[in-house]
Amino acid sequence: MALGLGIQLWFWAPVEPPAWSMALAPLALLTLWRTPGAATAALFCLALGFSAATARARLVAAPVLPSAMVATVEGRVLSVDQSRAGRPRLLLDRLHVYGLSAETTPARARVTLLSPRHGAGVSPGDRISVLAALSPPAGPAAPGAFDFRRAAWFARLGAIGLARSAPARLAPEAPTPAIRLAALRARIADGLRERMPGEAGAFAAAVAAGDRAELPAEAVQALRDSNLAHLLAISGLHMAMVSGLAFAVSRLLLAAIPGAAVRLPAKRLAAGAALAAGVAYLLISGASVATQRAFVMAATALVAVMIDRPAVTMRALAAAATVVLLSAPESLVGVGFQMSFAATLALVAAYESARARGWLAARDRRIAARLARYAVGVVATSAIAGLATAPFAAFHFNRLALWGLPANLAAVPAMGLWVAPALMAAAAAAPLGLEAPWLAAAAMGIEWILGVARFFGGLDGAARAIPVGPPAALGAIVAGGLSIALLTGRRRWLGAVVIVAGLVVWAAGARTPDAMVAAEGRIAAVATPLGLVPDHPTAAGYVGETWLRRAGDRADQRVAAARPAWRDDGPWRVAPFGDGAHLHITRERRLSAATLQARCGLMDVLVTPNATVLHAPSGGCLVFDRRDLSSGFVSLRVEVGLPVAERDASSRRFWGLRPVQ
Repeated sequence: MALGLGIQLWFWAPVEPPAWSMALAPLALLTLWRTPGAATAALFCLALGFSAATARARLVAAPVLPSAMVATVEGRVLSVDQSRAGRPRLLLDRLHVYGLSAETTPARARVTLLSPRHGAGVSPGDRISVLAALSPPAGPAAPGAFDFRRAAWFARLGAIGLARSAPARLAPEAPTPAIRLAALRARIADGLRERMPGEAGAFAAAVAAGDRAELPAEAVQALRDSNLAHLLAISGLHMAMVSGLAFAVSRLLLAAIPGAAVRLPAKRLAAGAALAAGVAYLLISGASVATQRAFVMAATALVAVMIDRPAVTMRALAAAATVVLLSAPESLVGVGFQMSFAATLALVAAYESARARGWLAARDRRIAARLARYAVGVVATSAIAGLATAPFAAFHFNRLALWGLPANLAAVPAMGLWVAPALMAAAAAAPLGLEAPWLAAAAMGIEWILGVARFFGGLDGAARAIPVGPPAALGAIVAGGLSIALLTGRRRWLGAVVIVAGLVVWAAGARTPDAMVAAEGRIAAVATPLGLVPDHPTAAGYVGETWLRRAGDRADQRVAAARPAWRDDGPWRVAPFGDGAHLHITRERRLSAATLQARCGLMDVLVTPNATVLHAPSGGCLVFDRRDLSSGFVSLRVEVGLPVAERDASSRRFWGLRPVQ
């Protein structure tokens, strides 16, 4: 907890911490060495987290594209995935961008191709050349929204592009082990999609190789609305299935060999085989943060089996968190880390509590009793994990799946008892050419899961929209959950009081801005009693979608834009917001001082994304021109009778600094 808090303090810093802050951990260690104790140990972990984040941000530093440009890009393909619009998207490294020097060329770029046919045959390891419109990674769409620019910094991604031509293949380079592994993942995914046509193959490729490229958007949405999207994320559930099945099969085979079970430590050997299976799955699946956490947890449990220690404990979870946070401190602010560890923490705490009370002792070995215990375990697991992750889903995705529990009860057993064993059997049978019946069986199980998702996701009110809450509300809920999970005795239930307080703060503080203007003025919106109203039905689709989602508004952008709010006034579009304020926006390139002066009042906000205002008009209005909007969004509220603006707060961090042109 102290390690994570130190990392979070680093991310909360308004300016980039200096390089000397990396020395905080050694200084704290010196203090711990001289005066050992719980308080100094916590201080050391706090300093270690802050120092690790400082070091990590500098280790991954790489050039960011100075400004938007159209250029020919040459690079090596690291991975191939799919954009929101269904087009192939290439991650490139070893770049050469015509028009940029070697010192200003980004380490990596992501280029979206024009159509699926342009991506046919492109695989990891290929070196290509493509004409693309490039731009720097974009910042958050609104205060507190996902900051892609920050994520791109830690991924060393310095440019985002849209292809203007089909890619041309160049002479290939000698493949590295990482490229060979990526190519293997691509072949596995392609093979599954070829032998399991349709969405079943796409689902299998997602859970086996982490490749969601051809999974239909409608199916993904159904999985989200039914709270089954976690089945696509390769995390603890999948790692437990793979390592657990490998453990069970290995132990069964050893027991079937005459004399082996007597002469050999079968349980320990089976744990070793399960550990090897976990390593293989980690590498093949792409090693996301959730998969890393799951592997460390599984590895700790399997090593504990080898040395006759309890397998599932808080210490194992702490070890997993420490490994992930020290290797990638930025994962702390990612929703994958938060939801994954929240679910695991809640389950381990519940497991330890149940074990202490003797509820897990197998007193009745009849088949009916075992099935009943399994059913109770599935219900309890789904309920506990769902409750633990619900606050994070509501905070980050602004949605709450109301039918998640019955959907998980119907789908998770099928995943664990049907799909996962069939896919593992297919993998074992593939070298002999006998995988077809196993893949057919897996396809039937996947169709069942997708049918469950569509049924529950299609019910009225299946996914409830939740307006974005203040960060303090989520902080209180997290603190309360940690208290329940980590404290002992009756005092742990004080955490429930803290959680209720967090929910009250959420309900009282959930308020969207009165008006928003996107970076570069691509779209603007005002809040009305009917909901959020964008000034354009299709422009900046991701930004508009984000604004509507965070406002708890499930309307489509086209529908929302048709609501009454905006009116045309010559080249200007004008809309009221807040209590008596007006937002004026024009995309004209030339504006006279008299035109601006005529619109400038205390309650007016003038936005000119394509023009530069050299002399601000008198009258007290707020003016945002091309220079202002180039650095990020503008959020507006009316407070004490006057419009007040909020800007992107990350402009003084590494990922928010504008490159020198």
